[in-house]
Amino acid sequence: MRILDTGEYLTRAVEMLREGAGLVPVPVKGSSMTPFLTEGDIVSLSLPERPPKRGDIVLYQRAGGRWLLHRVMRREADGSCTMLGDAQTGEERGVSPDSILAVAVSVLHKGKRCEPSSLRWRFYATVWPALFRYRKRIFALRSRLKGGSPPRSE
Repeated sequence: MRILDTGEYLTRAVEMLREGAGLVPVPVKGSSMTPFLTEGDIVSLSLPERPPKRGDIVLYQRAGGRWLLHRVMRREADGSCTMLGDAQTGEERGVSPDSILAVAVSVLHKGKRCEPSSLRWRFYATVWPALFRYRKRIFALRSRLKGGSPPRSE
């Protein structure tokens, strides 16, 4: 049995979408989208049907080849997007629309299905991004309450 690394897996997932697969399930790896997504959750991806908007979770690839599944914070006047993981405090600006290859349409989070119409999804797509400037304080408070260290910017 051959095991694919994340890059190979995501490359194949995008190929499958382009070949006509309606949805492709992708396991979450990493913690940049915590608490909305946690490692082991399954995200169902599809090809984008419209330009991304604030709150969308998209799969994109950086110029260096790194794959990311982050939330769109805003679309800029030049058409580029500013991205941010839910567990991060530093935005990534200038993401080209051409590098956005798929969009999340549903999530299996801790065994429960979550879709864009759900309260949880809507909270993290609207309220959580609005709290961006307070995240460092929120993470520090949460860390003190849990006895750990806050997430770091990427």
